[in-house]
Amino acid sequence: MRFKLFTTASAAFWASALLGLSAASSVGAAENGSTLWPLGVQTIAPALVPLPGGTQYYNYTLFYRAPQTVDTNGHSTVPGFRLDVVAEAARVVHTWQGSLYGITFSSGAVLAGNYVNVNAAGANQHVWGLNYAYLTPLYASWNVGNVFFLFGPSVYVPLGHFSAQNLANSTYNVYGYNQEFAVTWLASPRLEISAAANLTFNGANPDTGYKAGAITDVDFNIDYAPFEKMPNLQFGVNGYYAQQIQNDSQNGATVGTGNRLRKLAIGPQIVYYFNRTTAVALKWQNEVVARNTTKGNRIWVEFTTPL
Repeated sequence: MRFKLFTTASAAFWASALLGLSAASSVGAAENGSTLWPLGVQTIAPALVPLPGGTQYYNYTLFYRAPQTVDTNGHSTVPGFRLDVVAEAARVVHTWQGSLYGITFSSGAVLAGNYVNVNAAGANQHVWGLNYAYLTPLYASWNVGNVFFLFGPSVYVPLGHFSAQNLANSTYNVYGYNQEFAVTWLASPRLEISAAANLTFNGANPDTGYKAGAITDVDFNIDYAPFEKMPNLQFGVNGYYAQQIQNDSQNGATVGTGNRLRKLAIGPQIVYYFNRTTAVALKWQNEVVARNTTKGNRIWVEFTTPL
């Protein structure tokens, strides 16, 4: 999540980068249609970075419930399936002083964990623990007028305990690389239109030999402050579209027909800015389309405050 700083006359802006927050699959690894990238997290000014010299704390809480997991045709695949996840991530982001040809640079780190409860075919298991660290050594950001851009690479480092025999795991047990590109258009002091594109490459799970194919994702939003005397209160539409572009494999062999994930979600969001550096957001995302993955609803609570 990225929040805006408001001045009395106009808007100045800062942002968080990403969190390494996830909705785990029924086995806690990529082989059941989950993603390292937390789908739908970047729906608030994703191309904006903290002001130079600033350090900010960001917190993300996700509640995810999926009453089914579906196949390539969208049909339910596991009887009695239900997945419940409560995920939590903390992030610190710092923007370095100075710039180079109008480009500023930021660095950040995320620590994420979750509680996972799985019901499937009459069996049940729940677990809680760390998921992964998400490390961003350097973001580059710049703007052309009121259009802002962000570009940067990050890595996922798995944390926590994984067992191939478990029905639920808190960690994916894989390393990953993510490339981000985001654009935010501040069409007016009361209107924001943004999109954040990601490309994630997954490593193989050393305990199962499973390797999920690369996945693209676009998080999007349109936010508007309808009350002229309350520009710090915004209402909007948010969502995401994810598409796997490579086949899954296990020990070098393609899994089925590729087991390629696809998801589309949309829903409302509200953002309130208490002051220039403190804000809170609430958003809901309904997964209206899902293939080779879980299908459900996400509720996010996000806030930020300076350090």
